[in-house]
Formats: sequence, structure tokens, C-alpha cells
Amino acid sequence: MKKFSLALACALCIFLLASAPGAATELRATFSGWSLQSIDPFVDGTNGRHTHSAGRGRLGAFETGGFSELLPADGTMCGSLTKFLLVYHKSNAVIRYVRDGSLLLTELVDGTVCFDTDDNTFTFDIHRSIIGGTGRFEGASGFLDSTGSGARIGGTGGTTGFTGTSSGTLILP
Repeated sequence: MKKFSLALACALCIFLLASAPGAATELRATFSGWSLQSIDPFVDGTNGRHTHSAGRGRLGAFETGGFSELLPADGTMCGSLTKFLLVYHKSNAVIRYVRDGSLLLTELVDGTVCFDTDDNTFTFDIHRSIIGGTGRFEGASGFLDSTGSGARIGGTGGTTGFTGTSSGTLILP
């Protein structure tokens, strides 16, 4: 009985420490989605992309939606003469958790896409700040890094499909 009580007390201490204000929670997730070309989402003269994805991670099932703008990196190649580097110029995304509708709000820190014109495939690497949230994520902060790959559908069309993984840290007040 003493061992059980001690184990229960230790488990309670760990739970309380993990959910204490300012405690950091490790984020890990996998996702897949699609994007469409959009006309000037930030009203600054640059065409962009509307992105939607869904996945599952440590905090549950989620959906994301957002807009981004990519610009060429001044002719910079990434690996071969057919792979062009694009740099995220602007981007924001909202992550909605299916269980309760709580939202995480994110904005771009930096990111790149390496696009291969030979086979219309790409890889991406995006770093985001968590800048707030609603519901169980009210006042959230932290960061989220995502990497993955995908393909442009239909040759020169504006639709892409992609898969990826994310990791980061969530801090709640």
C-alpha cells in the first residue's frame, strides 16, 4: 500500500509540474495537405498560396489553414541546376484542434522551399512562432518547426499536395 501511495504521489507531482504556469510542452506531429495558388493574400502585390492540412500529434487531431507568399532566392540553386530555392516572404497559419476547437496562432520566422523543375517535387523547412491561441491555448507562446515534401499536381498548375512532420515547444501562461 505504501508503494502504491508513493507512486500515486509521484505521478501527481509530475502532473502538477508539467501543467504548471509557464511549463513547456514538447510538440510532435505528422500532417498532410494541399495548397492552391492565391492572388495577393496580403495585398502587397505578390501572389501567394492558400494552404490546408490535417494531422495528429501529442495534443490530438488538428487541422491547419493559412496563407503564405514565396519569393525566389535571387537565382540560388539547392542541389542541382533544376532545383530552385524559394524563400517564405510572409506566412501565417491557424491550427485548430478537433477535440475542442481550441486554436493556436502562428506566424513565420523563416522558411524555404526547394523546388525541382524536372519532376515538379519540392521539400520545405518552415520555422514559426506561436503567438497566441484560444480555449486551452489562451496566451500561448513557443515555436513550431515543420519539414516535409510534396509535388505540384498537373505540371504547371497551382495545386500541390504534401506531407510532413512538426516539432516544437508550447508554453502556456
